[in-house]
Amino acid sequence: MKTLIATGVLAALTLTLAAGQVKVTRRLGTTETMNKVRPGMGINSQDRAFFKLALETNLVEIKLGELAQKKGTQTWTREFGRIMVREHTGAFNEEVVIAEKLRLPVSKNLSSASQNMIGRLSRMSGQSFDREFRMMMVNGHNMFLGKIEKEVKSGNNSLIRNHAITLGPVVRLHAKMAERKVTKI
Repeated sequence: MKTLIATGVLAALTLTLAAGQVKVTRRLGTTETMNKVRPGMGINSQDRAFFKLALETNLVEIKLGELAQKKGTQTWTREFGRIMVREHTGAFNEEVVIAEKLRLPVSKNLSSASQNMIGRLSRMSGQSFDREFRMMMVNGHNMFLGKIEKEVKSGNNSLIRNHAITLGPVVRLHAKMAERKVTKI
């Protein structure tokens, strides 16, 4: 919590000093220098694959979170679903801004694998729904964390790579929250 507050204060100070030269994103008070970025600048196949995965992952997390709010029997399931909708909607909105700047396509169509996963969960109810949702949250966030780390190490485009850097701690926190079955750490 103290780290988030310190990050927010640092971001506000940076914004004040930059006086309009920096675009502020809403997530964790991070800043991105957008003035120098040109569409398509230095985007390699790793960046494209990660960015496409990030868009889809956030959309899936939003859908799963909505399901959890409707079908969850445990308070934790419903609350965690609410958190997933809120935080992954924010991340998706940031990705839309990055995509516009880099002229990358943004699709709201989910892959058949994602649709099947959401469909399978939507047919469940009761304790089995809660267990499967939690398992999906742990496994999904840990899998995505591996992709984030790969992008941080080998990504070429600074906007996409920086977005991955800001996503890392949030995704790691979500995984820990799901593993520990808590909604606050």
